[in-house]
Amino acid sequence: MLSAREAILLSSTTPQAVLVKYTAASKKTDAAPVAAEYAYALANAGLGEAALYNIDRALIAEPFNADIRFYQAEIFNSFGLEDASSELSAPVPGWLKAPLKLPTLTSTAQNKDFEAAFTKLNLLMAQRRYAQTAVQYDNLCKAFPSEARCHVGYALALERLGAYKAAAAEAKKNLHIYKGLDQRRITEAFMADLSKRPPLKFTNKDKPTLKGRYLLFAGGSLSRADGRTLYSFNSRIGKFVSERLDISADAGINGGNEVKDYNGLKFGAAARYNTPCPV
Repeated sequence: MLSAREAILLSSTTPQAVLVKYTAASKKTDAAPVAAEYAYALANAGLGEAALYNIDRALIAEPFNADIRFYQAEIFNSFGLEDASSELSAPVPGWLKAPLKLPTLTSTAQNKDFEAAFTKLNLLMAQRRYAQTAVQYDNLCKAFPSEARCHVGYALALERLGAYKAAAAEAKKNLHIYKGLDQRRITEAFMADLSKRPPLKFTNKDKPTLKGRYLLFAGGSLSRADGRTLYSFNSRIGKFVSERLDISADAGINGGNEVKDYNGLKFGAAARYNTPCPV
């Protein structure tokens, strides 16, 4: 990831060359901030749809991460969703120093058949892919400005993302479309509810880590068989020296075995290292 960041900060490095480094880095981890940074690199290279897919991956995992929200806001701005981008913006990550000038991005979604597009967007909403849904609804509503369901869906996508003001502004467009009183009242109630919601707060607090923590285990068994009582008690105390490595001291006692060599005290030391299984 370090080499990818160094590349993106160099004005002499092409977006495509930067993307190659980010693609390699993203394959080594499934961390949400890495997926979001990868989405930023994809957007910088002009690959809007791939950028939306990866920013949604990151948002599903860590919706309140400030760095992820910065990348999302920048990508939205490139797609022309300036109001939502402004509302969801977050500070520039420390390593970046200043935002990149991303190219103008456009959605490749087909907007000629409203029903087909609407069905697809309902599926994206069910998958919690709200960023992609919002961008595609933005295009769809421009193509079908008199379709009330479009503005409702767009408003809901923005609301799920936390862009409450932008969602209310989109819902308001239906007040000029709806003729029935009930529909207007529902819309007004939705807008009123959105106006009362405080802005989302984003943070970069680190997740709890195991490094430096202690571990303690105690357990045993007691059984009766053939007129003999068998028992075994074990304990372990240790410490995580890194996120994946722990060392510990073991102690235990066994008794009741017919073979005397199996009875008595035992002591030992152990170390464990865990690593994710390859997918």
